[in-house]
Amino acid sequence: MCQLSGDETVKIAFGSCARRSKWRPGEQVVWSRIRAAEPDYLFLLGDQIYMDYGYLPWDDYVERPKIFSLQKFRDDMADRYSKQWDDPHFTELRAYLAAKSPKEKRIFGVWDDHDFAWNGACGMDMENSKDTKQHGKRDVARELFQHWMNCSTGRSEVYCSHVLPGIQAIFLDNRYHATKGGSLLGTNQLAFLEQEIQNDCTYTLVCAGLTLTQGSENFKNSPDYAHLWRILTSNPERRILFLGGDIHKNFFGSASEIGRDGKKIRPVHEVVSSGIHINYLGLPWWFDDRRNWGLLTLNAQGVEVRLHSRRDNNPRPWRIPFNDWNHPVRS
Repeated sequence: MCQLSGDETVKIAFGSCARRSKWRPGEQVVWSRIRAAEPDYLFLLGDQIYMDYGYLPWDDYVERPKIFSLQKFRDDMADRYSKQWDDPHFTELRAYLAAKSPKEKRIFGVWDDHDFAWNGACGMDMENSKDTKQHGKRDVARELFQHWMNCSTGRSEVYCSHVLPGIQAIFLDNRYHATKGGSLLGTNQLAFLEQEIQNDCTYTLVCAGLTLTQGSENFKNSPDYAHLWRILTSNPERRILFLGGDIHKNFFGSASEIGRDGKKIRPVHEVVSSGIHINYLGLPWWFDDRRNWGLLTLNAQGVEVRLHSRRDNNPRPWRIPFNDWNHPVRS
């Protein structure tokens, strides 16, 4: 049984979007704030690096990696991972998590467009492109992602599932198989999710680089949404949280749909934290920093959600009681 005991607590820090700015490359102090919260696990929900960002005159303007040769693409991505992983605050956090239990993996994650290839990149479209420069880039991205994130799955995609104390954590890949205007997940991955969500854990966390409903690019705007929604709501007794990134904002809300009988289906709680370290407008000053990250505290009584930001490092939490899961409260 994958159940949290009465006195057992698990803390998961999570977030997305960490851009190493050339203006202030050594100031990712947000990782030290996460370290101070003493999490048990870290979930990185996409855009761990930025292959492109902004528009001209930025050197890394949007879609610039499209013009790279395959070798240039590999070299540039490897360099960005290396520099991000060398950040002293990020290094300190990784060391802290590793020391908690050297033989147990403590960092999990997925990718999104900016660490997969470029803004809005879709893997199937890249491979099927008439522009042969794009061929092979998604496999280079996968190789480097698996090296730096240490999460090889044995599949082409990076979707995976892990059992943590009392928790089934499922990570979706919305890039490798994606087509613009078409499926983001693909039939095999939806079947994988349907299988993995049938578990006996206290909580199920479904994690992705995209949000479920927020922002302009999300699962609700994709052809996968109806199937995805049916899976997430298939068992009204299962306690599910959907964790997303991408939008450079924090968000907590409960998505709901109307069933065929005209009644509201049990909601899915959606938690988004995006903008761990990124200049929102690209301006080289402190007031443009996001420093957004989230912290889940899970135990047998329920889940507490705190969404931190540069402006608020002691946020009021949302609490989702285990025995009243449909009704979160803001403390």
